[in-house]
Amino acid sequence: MKLKYLILATILALNSTQSHAQSSIGAIFGGLVGSAIGRNAAKPNTDPQAVEKALTVLASKLNENYPQKIDSDTKLDNVTTDFGKKFIYNYTLINIKSTDIDIYAFRVFLSELKTKVCSTSDLSIFFKNGVTLGYYYSGYDRKIISKYEIYPRDCGY
Repeated sequence: MKLKYLILATILALNSTQSHAQSSIGAIFGGLVGSAIGRNAAKPNTDPQAVEKALTVLASKLNENYPQKIDSDTKLDNVTTDFGKKFIYNYTLINIKSTDIDIYAFRVFLSELKTKVCSTSDLSIFFKNGVTLGYYYSGYDRKIISKYEIYPRDCGY
């Protein structure tokens, strides 16, 4: 597995759009949150139920396009939500068994991922609404390699 390709694949997934829409994931989410209570989408929503509902709708819409091969090493299986306002990207590293991963290199990748996620303006709407973003990776053997979560506080929110 080439670490740079994995980083690129994740960045592409972060910036993916619905098949016919030109909006970013963050803009779609912001619109859903804003419409849930008739507010400006750029403002944080203090209603956790509205945020969780928006996350569920977003996951459902995005999953219409998944699974999707991101590159020769990575497949984005789906996105899911979890209690506590979590939005999770589920990836499979299709050319590596979970026990064969270079854990040190993967930790470096996760650190770089956090930096990229925190600096991606389209994703700030998630953090402003208290959403934790999860990046879960499995090997081709379907065993978990890592469950990495980026909390709003990690990005200064």
